[in-house]
This record gives sequence, structure tokens and C-alpha cells, in this order.
Amino acid sequence: LNEIEAALASAPEEERAALSKQRTELRAALASIHLEAARATLDADGRCDQALAELESASALADEPEVKAEIQALMEKWDLPTAEDREMGEVELARVAGPGEAEMLRGLLESEGITVRLVAQASPGVFPVTADGMGEMHLLVSEEQADQARALLEAARAAADEGGES
Repeated sequence: LNEIEAALASAPEEERAALSKQRTELRAALASIHLEAARATLDADGRCDQALAELESASALADEPEVKAEIQALMEKWDLPTAEDREMGEVELARVAGPGEAEMLRGLLESEGITVRLVAQASPGVFPVTADGMGEMHLLVSEEQADQARALLEAARAAADEGGES
């Protein structure tokens, strides 16, 4: 690809159309390779970090809307964090069945100074209950607060389990 880019920059006008076509075809082929590598990684062992790297490479190379749609579908299917989530330094703390439980947990965490962002898998108004993951709520926290947040959730769950046994 780099060789084609360099040749394109210095090619005479009559050669540019052919080189441009080669560049487009090569970019599409490379995007497909990265997309398939991401699929294989997720199907084999679910390594999200490696799959995300492959998907980011595919996205950078993809010009076709169909390829971009495939990338988005794969990210949604495996519930991978978006570029926005990663840029914000957020990690998924938990997934819960609906907005009621999500709001309760957010209240617990925020009362301890932890900032929580809730993300719906689908609109709670459309899917008020969880069905095949639709309607799930995702609790995201900053990487810096993740350990503290996990400890609080574990303590809350342990306390709930003890209360249910008495």
C-alpha cells in the first residue's frame, strides 16, 4: 500500500487512474483481512483487545459502507467498547437486566464518589425487559475508579446474599 501511495504521488496523470484503482482494491482487501482476523479472534477466545486492534485497522482502511456496517455489527454483537468509550478511559463494570437495577447501582456507586455512565443496549422504552440481551444496561466507569467500583459491587452483592439467607 505504501509503495502504491508513493507511486501515485509521483505518477504521471495517465497512470494515476490505474494506481488509484489498485490502491482502492488493496485497501478493501486489507480491510477484509483485518475484519476476518477480528472475527476469528473473537470466535476462538474472545480476546477483545486484539479484536479491537484488528477492527480499528479495518475501519481505517475501509471506504465501503458495507464494510463499515460489518465492523459496526461485529462490535455490537460482541458488545465491544466504542472508540468514544476507550478515549474516555472507561471500562465496563457490569451489565444489568434493566434501568431499575442500573439506576440503583449507579446511586450506590455515585454515593461513594464514583462517576458512572449508563449505556443501554437498546432503548429501555422499546425493550423494557431483557430479551436476548436487548434491554440490558451497561455500567461504565473510569479505569482509575474501576477497582474501587468492583469492590463496592462485590460488597453490595455479598450483603444482599447474606440478607437473603437469614
